[in-house]
Amino acid sequence: MKKLFAVLIMLSILFSFAPQTNWAAEPKLSRPDDKVKVTEFLKMVIETRFTEFPEENYKGWEDFYIKFAKDYELIQKGEINAYNRYIKKYEMVRIIVRFAEGGIYKENLYKPNMYEYASQIKDFDILPYEQQEYIVKAYANGILFISDNYLKYSDLMTRKDAYNMVQRLADRKKRVVPVLKPVTNDIYGPGYKLYKNRLYYYDSSYKNKYLDVSANSTLYTPIELTDLFKYIYSNVKGTKRYLRVHYNSQVVKALSFTIYPTFYEYGKDASISASIFFDIYLDKNDPITKKTGKYMGINFANITFKDSTIIKTNINDYLPIIRNAMKKVLKTRYSENQYSILSQYIIKESNNYTNRDVLIKKKINGLIITISNQDKYRTIAYISEK
Repeated sequence: MKKLFAVLIMLSILFSFAPQTNWAAEPKLSRPDDKVKVTEFLKMVIETRFTEFPEENYKGWEDFYIKFAKDYELIQKGEINAYNRYIKKYEMVRIIVRFAEGGIYKENLYKPNMYEYASQIKDFDILPYEQQEYIVKAYANGILFISDNYLKYSDLMTRKDAYNMVQRLADRKKRVVPVLKPVTNDIYGPGYKLYKNRLYYYDSSYKNKYLDVSANSTLYTPIELTDLFKYIYSNVKGTKRYLRVHYNSQVVKALSFTIYPTFYEYGKDASISASIFFDIYLDKNDPITKKTGKYMGINFANITFKDSTIIKTNINDYLPIIRNAMKKVLKTRYSENQYSILSQYIIKESNNYTNRDVLIKKKINGLIITISNQDKYRTIAYISEK
């Protein structure tokens, strides 16, 4: 009966025929494609559980719902400053998840494999990190529906969108959990793309445009960068590993490739996730490359740390990737055996390195190898020409 009553409340909000002026407070004939305001959505969500409210003096009908949202931390300080504006998709999802998991529904939306569902959201990589958990919880539990595999997280929401999401919150039978497909690591999408043998990076903070990575590279040609990208990508495609590429054009011009043992590990907090990433600088005029020449950093994060919360991975599995990536980055004419010696030494010292106060620096086959610990669980090996 409670679920039925909640649905009837939403129907009365959306589809009443009374000729009123405000559709949430005084509903009128539904216009499903109209945008929804923050206060209107709060009213819909809150009234799935509460129908009797204290008699207090409020200046407008919205004030009660705003106060309720703040008291129950559906909206936290600094997140929303204007309540009479239209609500965005990620804001709607965040409110729904907090309402479901708080002291109201007391529903646990956490799933051990919930981040595997994120692999089916093609623009998940450009979603702000602090919003990712809300999105995967709502999506993995069938509350959030994504029709074309693109979240479009900042889109404004319609009455129809709001009604469907709130209905799935109130009635679990209405939820449709997406079919979990195998991770394909297909990052040729909104995050990155290859076009005419050039690598492009999608930067949401830079006018939402694709940036030509090689345009700022004076150390590597477009073909060399594309070749490196394709090689590393080929080592994760079709496996449980997940690849994330990042291009930094602000402080230093650098390109990073991070490999996670699984997509789930990618979704975890960086301080407790296992990963290995390759870092190269692109500009020969950068202060670092002027001193070091061509440079490659290999960062092992929590790979060797023994902890039950971290997925176990064998650091030796990365030996071929390190060896061949090193060949492509450094472009030095060493034999296959010499590159094997270099990569084996890096793996060995990184795997055994526990003393954070000691800096290992050694010259092997004309290259400088420096190994250090950034913190308790993170080891970095630097390979440079000088």
